[in-house]
Amino acid sequence: HVGQPVSSVQDCRREVKSISRSFQMESSTRQNPPAVLGHLRRIGGTQQVAALEATFVICSQEERFVVGSWLLETALLAPQSSSFLYKLGRKPDPAAPGAALVALARCWGMLPEEIRGAAMALPRARWMDAVPGAVATADPARQRGLVDLIVRLDEPRLAPALVELLASPRAEVASSADRALLQMHEQVGVEPALVAALRTYARHGCRGAAHA
Repeated sequence: HVGQPVSSVQDCRREVKSISRSFQMESSTRQNPPAVLGHLRRIGGTQQVAALEATFVICSQEERFVVGSWLLETALLAPQSSSFLYKLGRKPDPAAPGAALVALARCWGMLPEEIRGAAMALPRARWMDAVPGAVATADPARQRGLVDLIVRLDEPRLAPALVELLASPRAEVASSADRALLQMHEQVGVEPALVAALRTYARHGCRGAAHA
């Protein structure tokens, strides 16, 4: 069932375990499984999340699959278990789940669809907390993925994050944020957070449209 849409945190946990088992089975058929995992297993908490994100950006597609799964499982704060990823030695850290979700948001455009589908089962409140922080700290090269994430979440309260992305130095990001904001307005109409964002949008001088 890997890659199918999931609709709850419990389903999300099962999806991550399935992804982990699949990767473990594939790794057992190779003489040299991805070495990046061994380098990260002794780091804990938010430092580990930061290292995972930095690794994710530069590693191979194969490694992105498992490192993304690791980030997602950290965001879930799953209980101690016999799962493949927990055998790598991570330690509990109350700040790690939030940091992992922010990292997932920043990496959204590069995540395998299996990981994105599973992550969408996380509570909306978690995404509401994570997306603004990701928008504020993402480098321009990864901002387009954030626009796609906000569109997928379909949450008008995230309109201010789209307004922030209008100021991206990348024309394609600003244009995408512009289109997403206007589409959100057409679909939702009058909604307090969206109205406030549109006022800020007007003060931006429709930057996204200017780049289109």
